[in-house]
Amino acid sequence: MTTASLTRFCPFLSSNILSNPILRTCGNKVRKEAGKLHNSMNLLSDMIGVVGSSTMIAKASLGLGASNALAKLSSLEHACGMASGINTCVDTIALFSQFATGAMFYEVDSATGNFIINTKTIQKENGTVELVPNRILRSPLSIASKVTRLASKATGSVCFMDGHLQLMALGKHAQGLGAVATSLSAISSACGAADDVVNIVGAIRSTNRESSAEDFTMRRQTLREKFYSLLCNLVDFVGEVLLLFASFVPALLGPQAALIIGIFWLMSSVLNFVQDFIG
Repeated sequence: MTTASLTRFCPFLSSNILSNPILRTCGNKVRKEAGKLHNSMNLLSDMIGVVGSSTMIAKASLGLGASNALAKLSSLEHACGMASGINTCVDTIALFSQFATGAMFYEVDSATGNFIINTKTIQKENGTVELVPNRILRSPLSIASKVTRLASKATGSVCFMDGHLQLMALGKHAQGLGAVATSLSAISSACGAADDVVNIVGAIRSTNRESSAEDFTMRRQTLREKFYSLLCNLVDFVGEVLLLFASFVPALLGPQAALIIGIFWLMSSVLNFVQDFIG
């Protein structure tokens, strides 16, 4: 994906806007605040996920005779679903802001909202070489993961407005739209996992005996972060695939489908909370 094609999808990246100091400052501010909001929503989503998945496991473990406990757990599960839906709607706004201002496509300094700039050499027609500033483009897999995550969140927000808020009437299309949201989330996790693998392989191949102690420490930290991110993405992916199977092929998981999905969701929420909290 080139800068020209990105400009068509994201007008905020055009040279006219980027050269305007007022609009550039506004863009930096939006990217900074959208990043903060997205990180906060991720942490909140992880905490809601821990409570919601624990409730699902508890419900699946109880017998039919514990009607009072089941009723209380159902109320808690509904509250978690409501909180998760609101979180998804707010996060969709944050992600769309990142999409519109280019943060999904280029590396951004989270502290300032500025694009991270490096230099590249270009050769002019007269043969001279010039150093020019250049924004760092994210990898195609990283971009695909972020864009499909936005699409999943947006679709999930529509489902939430239909199911919980009853602001829409999707009718028979509700289940299909929910499956689309889950599928997009699974694709996002798969792209994220593939990107982690590429980064891990690249970091391992870049190892050489002449590296300094500082380079070795940074490479080890990168590998640790990417391996943990890979684990999170794989657990997310498995949980989302299991949910799709439970929705369309319930016989495949059997009567313990809710328990199995709840366990994977709990693992996902805990792992992602640690990742988001440390990161």
